[in-house]
Amino acid sequence: MNRHSFLSLPVLFRAWALLLAFGVTLSLATPAQAGFGDLVKKAKDKATKKAEAPEEATPGEEEVVFDSAVLELTEERLGGVLHALNKAKAVIEGRKPLVAKVEQANEARGAHMEKHEDKIRDIQNKRGDVESCRAEGYQKMYDLRTKEYADKALTDPTIREKFTRIAQENNAAAMRGDSTAIKRAQDAMMAVMLPTREDTLEVQRKCGPLPPQSPAEAALAKLDADLEAANEKLRDYDKKSTQAQAKDSGMNEEQFGIALERIRNYLAWRGDKKKSNIRGFSEEEIEAMEKRLAEVKSAAY
Repeated sequence: MNRHSFLSLPVLFRAWALLLAFGVTLSLATPAQAGFGDLVKKAKDKATKKAEAPEEATPGEEEVVFDSAVLELTEERLGGVLHALNKAKAVIEGRKPLVAKVEQANEARGAHMEKHEDKIRDIQNKRGDVESCRAEGYQKMYDLRTKEYADKALTDPTIREKFTRIAQENNAAAMRGDSTAIKRAQDAMMAVMLPTREDTLEVQRKCGPLPPQSPAEAALAKLDADLEAANEKLRDYDKKSTQAQAKDSGMNEEQFGIALERIRNYLAWRGDKKKSNIRGFSEEEIEAMEKRLAEVKSAAY
């Protein structure tokens, strides 16, 4: 087991306090992380202004906002989408055996779990009990060792010498924000305080051995791998298919995906007798889709 897995925040704070007592001032910097939104959703939101729909809305009643992602479905552009969709129908046949593989793998996994689920769950629970016991034992041992060092850190000359050397070797670089020096100082300090190998073995002796992987678990792992491989092949096929369709339509993938979604929204609105939940199409788009309505219905679904 990695000895660093013993660490807890309170312990780490106490350890840093000890190190700071010897003149080490280390600052930790955490890089900011930025989340990436769903580009398609963002572009779709741009397509219409948010407003409460009237009881009898019409598809072109609200102004449409077109940009680099949401393109106006002119007759020519609509034709490109329909061309790509019609051409892709042949791709569907190639997809069927991949879908069958996924279904077959799912069924095999389901049958295995139906037969062996109780045995698998039982041994996993036993393994979890041992792991919990070890984790608790490691933490108690670590807290004990940390307290021992904290109690004598300022009086034990050996510990003082080690901590002073850590400070001398790493303080200057750490003050400059050198993350390598900060980690090196942490690791060196924790090495003084971590439980010994004998401590670890004693905890493992008390908790008992981890149950080995059972044949049923091994078979399940193989079935999971087979299912993931089948899904991966299907995802790869769909990705390439989508890229090809976008290229055939004369758009990029984002533009094509949004255009197809808007076409389907229009058809859904048209099939709704109330016609009250869809807005955001220009008059030119409505005219183009109505002109080729039968082809649009055939290709878009």
